[in-house]
Amino acid sequence: MLKLLVCSVCLNLSQESFFFQVLLLFHILEPCSVEVKLLSTPHDWDLILLWLPTASPSPVSSRALIQLWHGTIYGLRTEGNKRFNLGLSRDEATILSIIVRMIKNKSTALRNLECRFGDDTVSLWSGI
Repeated sequence: MLKLLVCSVCLNLSQESFFFQVLLLFHILEPCSVEVKLLSTPHDWDLILLWLPTASPSPVSSRALIQLWHGTIYGLRTEGNKRFNLGLSRDEATILSIIVRMIKNKSTALRNLECRFGDDTVSLWSGI
């Protein structure tokens, strides 16, 4: 199962490129995790997969963390596709801003659909 997750992230790119994406993942998760009131983010791929379901006792922080994880993986995969197909690459700050914008949009959609934690996740992500 882990091998499948790794392959979906690295898109069969070189091992060097995969390590770049994993490092970028941690650079994105670390500062954003502070926003959702989590003290530390594991820096090992296997540990982070085990850490996600139990990272926060708060339902709002847990939802925000899942949004962050999904947004980060999606953003890195999109960036990997762009680099692989077009040979273009964005800097870390641009990728982070795209991911945060996507997370804020998802939170706003949850609020507009009157989902249970929609208002709380919007207010949590508005600080970034």
